[in-house]
Amino acid sequence: MRIAKEAGVKHIYNGLGMVVGQGAESFKLSTGKEMPVDYIKEIVAKA
Repeated sequence: MRIAKEAGVKHIYNGLGMVVGQGAESFKLSTGKEMPVDYIKEIVAKA
């Protein structure tokens, strides 16, 4: 990501949204409940 920024790439994605989305679907399949996606994104972003 650092190299992309240095090269002037304007939009850089780290894949966090995709990982959380996949986790949310897995959670729903396993538990039948909705995962608190926004809360999980906050926690993962701090890690």
